[in-house]
Amino acid sequence: MKKEWEKLQQRTREGFGGEKTEIPPELVEKKHKAEKLKKGLEGLISKTEVLVQPDPTKRVTSAFGVKDSATKLPLYVFGQALAGTANDYDTGLSNLLKTCGETLVQLAEFNNDFNNELKDTFVHPKQAFIKEDIKGAFDEFDKLNSKRLEFDAAKHKLKSAKEEKRFHVEQEVSKAQQKFDESLAVTRARLDYVTDDQEFVRAQKAQLMNMMQILLEYHRKSFTLINNLNDLYHFADNTSYTQREKPDFSAAYVPSSSTSTATSFPSMSTAPQSSLGTSSVSSVSSISSPPPPLSAPGKKKARALYDFPATQEGDLGLKAGDLVEVTDTSHPDWWTGTVNGTTGIFPKNYVEMI
Repeated sequence: MKKEWEKLQQRTREGFGGEKTEIPPELVEKKHKAEKLKKGLEGLISKTEVLVQPDPTKRVTSAFGVKDSATKLPLYVFGQALAGTANDYDTGLSNLLKTCGETLVQLAEFNNDFNNELKDTFVHPKQAFIKEDIKGAFDEFDKLNSKRLEFDAAKHKLKSAKEEKRFHVEQEVSKAQQKFDESLAVTRARLDYVTDDQEFVRAQKAQLMNMMQILLEYHRKSFTLINNLNDLYHFADNTSYTQREKPDFSAAYVPSSSTSTATSFPSMSTAPQSSLGTSSVSSVSSISSPPPPLSAPGKKKARALYDFPATQEGDLGLKAGDLVEVTDTSHPDWWTGTVNGTTGIFPKNYVEMI
């Protein structure tokens, strides 16, 4: 308690311009350099942690209540969902969904392993460097300043010491100087270590090389897994898996240049033209045509305006005039319906509701 009071008095005297022992300027400069280095590393770590543990992972964790880190990844959840719905479809699609889902789950596990190794080889060493080495140097610098105050307080006491106490105070000054010198040496050594450019660059290069090796291994394993899946189902060569192109509905009606009511209606990209007869024939046809049947209660009925050939699996082939029982109109462009016991999808612009 007495020493703390003496240091407080010394700090007050220094505030009013009293004498004090100066800490070597090169140590002060190295401390500033270490502070700048610490700030840069903390910024890098914060960005790296976002990379290896994104916020969507946390949202998935809270939603599904899982503990294993791999199962938190959105890719894992998506893969599980695909594999889980496999039994809802026929055998061919079921096997495809299950295999693709299991592949995504394994890719998520690879990604989780990569994240953990990235933390161990790149993030954690930097965190340890900050918490142990840089913080240790800063703590030693604070101790040095405390020893300096004790040393200066002892020297000030020596100036006013009485003769009978002078020897005792001189011993106190000698001990305070020895402690100050010891602390100065330790502080210099610790600051030299954390600010040594050559050592820092060597350590950073080693960590970067380790990270690149981990990244190469992660992509090698992922490529092998996906390539095996492609060899099994030939995604790259099989055009049957290409997504259906939406037809050009704006070209569904093309007026004829003749004065008759001839029209041409494309199905998908183009449709064969059909020319009607004269107006008299048309009128006879319209008179002889039977009236449309009434829709059954609770069911939607539509009449096909144009021919629509079924070119892909799942299409509902239509002929102009067909009556369609519409079962699903949720999609903005493609509806689901049934004609003569066959169910499939068709462009909604090719029919009119009745």
